[in-house]
Amino acid sequence: TPASPDVRVYRITENTAIMFEGSKTIGTHTGGFTEFDGKITLKGDDPTQARIDITIDMESMFSDDRLLTQVLQGEDFFSIKQHPTARFVSSKIAPKESGLVVTGNLELKGVTKSVTFTAKPTITENTITATTEFVVDRSAWNVGYADWKGEIIRNEVLIALDVEAKLEKD
Repeated sequence: TPASPDVRVYRITENTAIMFEGSKTIGTHTGGFTEFDGKITLKGDDPTQARIDITIDMESMFSDDRLLTQVLQGEDFFSIKQHPTARFVSSKIAPKESGLVVTGNLELKGVTKSVTFTAKPTITENTITATTEFVVDRSAWNVGYADWKGEIIRNEVLIALDVEAKLEKD
């Protein structure tokens, strides 16, 4: 039987940034998450065979406005008391001229939906880094409402990821 492929596990580091940007008719707000745990499992040297698994501590969410953060953490938006974590697990990674197309399931607020984004990772023996931006529709996860105090909140939310993962040593 052939030898099993070389499997390496890279742990997501604190140098990773998971950010979001939402907008309404009168402005834009940014925020993100400071606590998360995850890994990228790489089989051999083929990044399309990688598996990404990241869990986000929703209580670590912040925004550019203290009152907005409280609203976002509440039942109408992320409902963090009932849903303290969110999780992304990749299901397919395909090659593209400009990098990789990553598809996976995002579980947020008890709802799991598929998301797809393009990333161009840099893979070395000890580190994987990647930066990407993509848009999701918050309404797919029942996050928020359409009209709040007369301000229309757009469904499109920009997600920005700046990922660093370090090789786990035995």
